Amino acid sequence: MRYKYNILNYDLTNGLAEEIQVPGGFIYVKDASDANVKVAVRPDSKSNDLVYLKKQFGVVVEFRKLYITADAQSGKTVEIVIANSYDTFRIFEQAQTPDIATVGSITDPVTIQNPTIADILKIGGTTQTGYDLLGQMQKYCDPSHGTEIAKSASIIQAVATSIIHTVTAGKVLVLEAATINFYGTGASFSLHVRNESDVVQYAIFEGATEGANFFSGNILIPAGYDICLNNTSATRSLYGFLKGREI
Repeated sequence: MRYKYNILNYDLTNGLAEEIQVPGGFIYVKDASDANVKVAVRPDSKSNDLVYLKKQFGVVVEFRKLYITADAQSGKTVEIVIANSYDTFRIFEQAQTPDIATVGSITDPVTIQNPTIADILKIGGTTQTGYDLLGQMQKYCDPSHGTEIAKSASIIQAVATSIIHTVTAGKVLVLEAATINFYGTGASFSLHVRNESDVVQYAIFEGATEGANFFSGNILIPAGYDICLNNTSATRSLYGFLKGREI
């Protein structure tokens, strides 16, 4: 049986560059000597994007090994949890669950904002016919299909929108997990999906409270659509990460 979780303690006085040869699905900074302590993680490969974390912030992502780095921070310490999954280690005082209203209406299914099957089956701008829909849905649910996408983006003290990923032409993105870490209060932020004309279709997260926000599930996003961060404050910072498969 695989481990449930491991707790790692580090002194950051001389910086940190660790390779952890343990698979998992969740990384969480459980404690730190103060709120300014910051570390970065890369899942699986040193060439993957950095995800920055601080005290009581975490990220949901599957990994086979993990790289943890930090700049030298004299006298600072950090306690990091790596776990099988988000559900394994539920201690997230700052974690927020997105309101279903930000994902799409469930009271008016005719005008729901999520993409339709016709949208999903568009390849090269043309809706395909005669598809084996059951076979297609089996592909979407099977993690062995498709190309893995793991990307991050950040907006540092700026009013801006930043694209984390644009779905490749002829593909569908199965969005499996996403995380937003927001530093500060008094401003709003969002992780949203927009179409080829840059029109926002729906928000996966919307909020204004400092903390870590997690999404885990399956959303099908059509070719050409962008998954974006949006920050409305020039004094606050926003970090986003997503994981999924393009099929």
